[in-house]
Amino acid sequence: MTDWQRRMADLYRLQQRADEINGFDPPPAPASSGASAEAFAAAEQRLGVRFDDSYREVMTVVNGWPQFAGMWEIFAVDDLGTENGPWAHANYLADTCIDNTDEPDEFLPPPSGTTRILLASARNMPMHLVAMISQTQAQAASLCIRFDSGGDYEFPDFQAWLDHTEKAGREFIADTLDLR
Repeated sequence: MTDWQRRMADLYRLQQRADEINGFDPPPAPASSGASAEAFAAAEQRLGVRFDDSYREVMTVVNGWPQFAGMWEIFAVDDLGTENGPWAHANYLADTCIDNTDEPDEFLPPPSGTTRILLASARNMPMHLVAMISQTQAQAASLCIRFDSGGDYEFPDFQAWLDHTEKAGREFIADTLDLR
């Protein structure tokens, strides 16, 4: 099992250092606690889905992060499926951006038997991470797709996207701090 708490704390300290060196305000911290079983149950009821183990494992440690890897807002489980708040606004923008693309896309509309759920959005950029959650296979890994203007990128699950994005964020910060 991955030590998500240590990894996220390390990345946050690195982000803080880079922002301090560049004269920026410190980045917003990740949530200090994980999502509860009650928060998962409420979100799953609102959305009509069952989150997979990959997503649950991470979110039970860090329940949301307003500026993950410098640019992504990972929404708190408590916020998913609500009518107000950051998720509701981002979900509206994501639906508009994703559904109104001129490019043909195998995920539009979502494949039969899946529900598309927004999990994260890039800050100030039209990039969105959605999970395709199976309506029929409980615990099945949820394919995650990053939609952006440069194309769609698939990840086998939330943790794979997190690993990829964390690595890219660390490389960018290393370049910023000239640590290479």
